[in-house]
Amino acid sequence: MFFFRFFPLLALLSTACSCAQLGSIHQNVELPIWQSPHRQDVRRITLLPFEGDAEFAAAMQAHVMGRLREAGYFEIILLTSPTAGSAVEPDDALLHRQLQQARAARVDTLVRGRVRTGYGRSGMGNFSIGPPLHKAVMTLETLDVASGKVRDREQVMKEFKGEVELHPDSGQSEADLFERLARNCADQLISEIFVPRTTISVPLALADRKAKEVWQGNLLARQGRWSAARKTWEAALARDPNSHAAQYNLGLASEACQQFGKAHDHYAAAIELEDHEAYRTAVVRCRLANQQYLLALQNWQGGGQPLAALTTPRGPPVAWTSPSARGVEKSARLLRRLPAVQ
Repeated sequence: MFFFRFFPLLALLSTACSCAQLGSIHQNVELPIWQSPHRQDVRRITLLPFEGDAEFAAAMQAHVMGRLREAGYFEIILLTSPTAGSAVEPDDALLHRQLQQARAARVDTLVRGRVRTGYGRSGMGNFSIGPPLHKAVMTLETLDVASGKVRDREQVMKEFKGEVELHPDSGQSEADLFERLARNCADQLISEIFVPRTTISVPLALADRKAKEVWQGNLLARQGRWSAARKTWEAALARDPNSHAAQYNLGLASEACQQFGKAHDHYAAAIELEDHEAYRTAVVRCRLANQQYLLALQNWQGGGQPLAALTTPRGPPVAWTSPSARGVEKSARLLRRLPAVQ
């Protein structure tokens, strides 16, 4: 009887304590980071028009192009003259013309792609059972411009079994689902052919329940939808410029794109609002990651030449200088607290 009499009061106190602690609770998320490229002979790239489903081919070509630019290790060269062939032009003649244009532009690698989407079947003969199966298949092929020979050719298939509304990106149309599957194919192919990505587990800042955009962005980030999460956190920051959670999470989104200058600015702004250990650790990780990025970029571009003598690619901004020996030692000590790379 005593318990039931005081239960509402206990529940109220528990809720109040939870709300008071909400801003300091953190939930881990997988942060994608680029690693060193697979190949040392791929630097200047031209993407040819992708083939396959007209509804998705151009979008996937743009997605691959954006990802390669985002990595920061490559120059994407747009040829001035058209590379598409006519209906009567043989494939060999078209490829010969494309290679000639690429050589004139000093391109070293051509990239061709093909996208196909459709439905799978579960059952026997003409009878299908169970939920529908949505599939996307994508092929990427790289050609050495000097020789005209194929360097790499990989194919990836992604599928989702179930109704559209049951997909993690709920509320979308079937076309959106197919495009999502195709994008997942493209991301895997980029990792396998060009530059690999790995993930590290980092804390994701939470906020008061009233900050709906922060929570929506966090949900998108946990689904791996960093671009959409970034837009949502930007809206949260516009609504509340004093949101340290939105500032920190925007730093994570920038770090995922190797935009270390922007990431540092967001982390520093978050620390000014809330001096949290996770925010200070993120600054250290960002600085160390930028040093590794600069070193990899230097080796990638010029085989050890001074970075100032090299041409900076069209990629994320880099705005860091090498720290002192004491700073490196301090950074190394703090880095030991970070989760291991998965």
